[in-house]
Amino acid sequence: MNIDIREIMRLRPYLPDRREFVAELMDIYGAKPEPGSDDALFDFLQTIYNAGWLDGIRQKRAETRL
Repeated sequence: MNIDIREIMRLRPYLPDRREFVAELMDIYGAKPEPGSDDALFDFLQTIYNAGWLDGIRQKRAETRL
C-alpha cells in the first residue's frame, strides 16, 4: 500500500462515510464492538477501508498513465 497513515488521517474528513458498508460487513462476520466503543470501531474500520480505496484509485491512475 502506498498510503502513509498520517496521510489517510489527514484526508479522513474529506472521504465518504462508509458506515453502512462497515455495519453490513460487521453483521456478516458477527463482529460486535465492546460496549461503549461503537464509534471507535466504526472509525477504525472506515479508515482501513478508505486507505485501501485510495490506494486502489492511485494504482488505477498509475496504470492508465503508462
